[in-house]
Amino acid sequence: MPSYIESVKQRFLLATVIILLIAGSIVSFHEYQLIVSEEKNNITLQHENIHRSYSFILKQLENDLLLYSNMILNSKELRKAIAKKERSKVHTLTQESYEFLKNNNPFLKIMTFRLHDGTTLLRLHKPEMFGDELHPSREIIIQTNQTHTPHTGFEIGKLEMVYRSVIPIFYEKRYVGSLELGIDTDYIIQSLKRVGYLQYGLLVKHLESSALLTKSVLYKIDDFYLVKSDPLFTQAFDKIDLNTKKTEAVCCDRMYIISSDLDVFNFKGEPVAKILIGFDIHDITQRTDAILKRSILFILFIILILTLIINAGFKFFTRQLISTQTELENLNKTLEQRVNEEVEKNRQQEKHLLHQSRLAQMGEVLSMIAHQWRQPLSSINAIITSIKLKYALKDFDLKKRSDQEALMTYTQEQLDKVENSVINLSEIIDDFKDFYKPTHNKVTVGIDKLVKRALTLVEASFKSNRINYEIQCDDNSKVDVHFNEVTQVILNLIQNALEEMVEHQTTNPTVTLKTFSDEHNAYIEVCDNGDGIDKELTEKIFDPYFSTKESKNGSGLGLYMSKMIIEEHHHGKFYLKTDTEQTCFVISLIKSFKAD
Repeated sequence: MPSYIESVKQRFLLATVIILLIAGSIVSFHEYQLIVSEEKNNITLQHENIHRSYSFILKQLENDLLLYSNMILNSKELRKAIAKKERSKVHTLTQESYEFLKNNNPFLKIMTFRLHDGTTLLRLHKPEMFGDELHPSREIIIQTNQTHTPHTGFEIGKLEMVYRSVIPIFYEKRYVGSLELGIDTDYIIQSLKRVGYLQYGLLVKHLESSALLTKSVLYKIDDFYLVKSDPLFTQAFDKIDLNTKKTEAVCCDRMYIISSDLDVFNFKGEPVAKILIGFDIHDITQRTDAILKRSILFILFIILILTLIINAGFKFFTRQLISTQTELENLNKTLEQRVNEEVEKNRQQEKHLLHQSRLAQMGEVLSMIAHQWRQPLSSINAIITSIKLKYALKDFDLKKRSDQEALMTYTQEQLDKVENSVINLSEIIDDFKDFYKPTHNKVTVGIDKLVKRALTLVEASFKSNRINYEIQCDDNSKVDVHFNEVTQVILNLIQNALEEMVEHQTTNPTVTLKTFSDEHNAYIEVCDNGDGIDKELTEKIFDPYFSTKESKNGSGLGLYMSKMIIEEHHHGKFYLKTDTEQTCFVISLIKSFKAD
């Protein structure tokens, strides 16, 4: 026995060590993943915030430039001077505005007035340079001259890349030139740094014809040229991969993730540059390394403690094992008998539960039958009372042949109604008898017929309770349904509305029935102007056995069964509208696409 226990102990220790290593690795990896996921989410949020801020900055800049341009060009005297090519006067009229704009935005690089053919009339930033013709690369100005409409966007000039706004100038409804405002791209980057201080760089395309190629280019990456950069991108330019959204790089002994998906567009919406963003993840790597080291030390410590505990425990359990084994042998002798007793006990309990389930199901069906029978029986009672009243009031003179015939006609009409109600009672029994059978035959019928069928069964109740009803059944879309089941749902909704309005004595009580449809579904809507359903109860009204009619012995199955009929038997929807002052229930059924 001791050798056997020793063998078990060794295997157990080995298994424990393996399990602890696996568990520790899982926990460490999970914690590692949580930190990485958290930091990735933070970077993602930062990234999204940068993109939103970039869009906002450009939009705000565009609005500001348009506003400034309109303020400057609001002067009729200025537009007249431009039309007459009076350069000195234009300079005098705009010098103060230029100084104001320059003070307001130090990144303003260009403020130029051009004539209608593109010739430079005045450069406020370089007044000594004028009279030169429009360079073919200045597409944004060419486009403004052609369309006489404002344009904004980034454009590469001879010496630098700026965000340009070109506004057409009109004098006496005649196009006389344009105003060009240019903002240095440093404005965008510095604005982004105020949002989140990260590392930024600017990559520009198509510099072959620009002086920027020799003036400002730091490095070439694929088809782009790095013209402005924080230290990260000059040190790690060879690590930047524009084909992937994010790459890792090291700068100043810190780890960064570089994103290159922030595009810069010209006035035509074409990408002409990229803004590089460097996210510092150095703290993340340090935290993850610390977690891994801490986890490994913790696992080794736990393994040591458990080894000591297990060794002591096995010595104790060795002494207990022989005693326990003897007890188990005695227990096994009586185990089979106990199992048989428990199995029999469970079998009896299952029979009892099954019996209770069947009784509950019978109670549900009987409750629903009673609920559905109430109206036809009330109708029969109302008809009988009406006939008795006719006789009691002697509305017919039986000595007259005409009154005899009228009495026979009236009596026959009332008996026909009684017969219809009796047939309805029989149909209700048949419907509920087959309610749980999945082999019901469906019929294709217009939704208006379902509503009208239900109304014929409750018309007497409307009259006897002096309740109005409105029918808006302009839609007769076809649906495949179990006719009686859907009719019972409509009846249940109408009956609930009647009982609610009678109980609370609603002023001018009215039930409204509507039919309408969309491309795929047909709808039946039953509304009433009663007191409605409390908001705290709206989520419970479709629960089985939930009822607001305890005083009337409500079973709480009406709306539950109705929902089951529509949603499970017909794959439709049955719900309470919450966006209306009235109480409105909606039945949604899939439209039939069978050929007529």
